[in-house]
Amino acid sequence: MKRVPTLTACAVALLSAPALAQQSFEDRAFPNTPGKQVMNANRAVLLAKLLKTQYEKVDFPGVPLKKVIESIEQKIGARIICHYQSDQAEKGPNPDTKITLDVKNQTALAVLEMVLLQAGAVDRAQYRYTWQLRDGFIEVGDIQRLSIPSTRETRTYLIKDLLYQPPYFDNAPEFDLNSAINQGGGGSGGGGGGGGSSSCSSSSSDRSTGSSRDSSCGSGCDSSCD
Repeated sequence: MKRVPTLTACAVALLSAPALAQQSFEDRAFPNTPGKQVMNANRAVLLAKLLKTQYEKVDFPGVPLKKVIESIEQKIGARIICHYQSDQAEKGPNPDTKITLDVKNQTALAVLEMVLLQAGAVDRAQYRYTWQLRDGFIEVGDIQRLSIPSTRETRTYLIKDLLYQPPYFDNAPEFDLNSAINQGGGGSGGGGGGGGSSSCSSSSSDRSTGSSRDSSCGSGCDSSCD
């Protein structure tokens, strides 16, 4: 009776192994779950609102940052959560920071980034202010606050194109090192006994006062050239 669970588990493993083998690595690494599809769709919609919402004219004459964020939130029709400074959190944008901005023909994303850049400069923030997409809302705050472990995601990327399997060479030529050394030693020892070659060149010229003859010998000459 005690062997039944073990046999059942083995049978299930054997039945599920072919199904797993038929799945590609991409299917196993990136499961196409409904929850993931909804999350990605929500973020795609948020990013589209930031990129496609157009401001013909922006005029913030010293408006508090909190009011500016609310204005952008209403313009794009998406929720924006900003982590302001508070009694519980010393770091983050100051909601009362005055924003002065006058631009034309800009996307909501460009306006949001210009506002955060100005707020960080006014606050003299240690960490820059930025934004990120979350599931259903846009999160704004200093970069350290947005980098806490609870906001991080683990993403898996295919590196199949980076992998290389070197070929296995099973027909390599045989090489006998001792034989090569013996052949090299037998070939040496010659030379040194010869070396009697010499080159000589002579030139003669007749002059009015007489005749002269110059001679020069190459290396290895034992006697002067005639």
